[in-house]
Amino acid sequence: MYRGFVIDKETITELPRLVLDFQEGREYSSIKENIESARSAVKMEILGRNGIIDADKVMKACMPQGGDFDIFISHSHADVEYANNLSDYIFKKFGLKCFIDSNYWLNSEKDIQRPFDRKYKDPQKSNLQYADILASSSHVHAMLSMSLLKMMDSCECCIFLRPEEEYIPSNSVYSPWIYEEITMFNYIEKRAPRPIAITESFSRKPKFVYRCDLSNMTKLTYSNLNVGFHGYEWLDYLYKNNRP
Repeated sequence: MYRGFVIDKETITELPRLVLDFQEGREYSSIKENIESARSAVKMEILGRNGIIDADKVMKACMPQGGDFDIFISHSHADVEYANNLSDYIFKKFGLKCFIDSNYWLNSEKDIQRPFDRKYKDPQKSNLQYADILASSSHVHAMLSMSLLKMMDSCECCIFLRPEEEYIPSNSVYSPWIYEEITMFNYIEKRAPRPIAITESFSRKPKFVYRCDLSNMTKLTYSNLNVGFHGYEWLDYLYKNNRP
């Protein structure tokens, strides 16, 4: 990880217009097939042997590393389509590959947490037990957090799609995952990965607000996304002309 950037809501809303000429087909045509294959694999791992689950195998099936991604896109669930549009645009215009977790990984709640809960539910009780849910969710959270950290560290830069949140302070978010990803970014060691051409579900569930430190990220504008560079030349242009 070398640098981070922020795109605000005003710029996000312009992205569909930017990608109109790039919609002839996504580079990720086999993503869903891979996810379905992983979903079958993780169900086998959750069965475990002698009551012991191999967490490394679960992470490999659900949250595989690799893929030669250049850019980590951090976004809210509500902005996933904007994130996909940005990813498409960057790939088609600049030839760089973006990581979006929902495109490549299983859903931690639906595909991992719920199978755990069903597997280890007490057959003598009609409802799941609070302590059991906490125990399994802590393992799922740890696996997802460490997988996100590894993936983010392997990418060259991060782009945060800042959501439009009402009634909360600036640079604050409701999502604990966005908060975690921004915090990870701030603490990951920054290093140049290559020679860089720079001359210099409950209806009444509580809402938590997390303040995110974006001081180490640079705001991206419409003009930054509409330049005539390709590949890593575009990232080098951003690094040179957009200081934190």
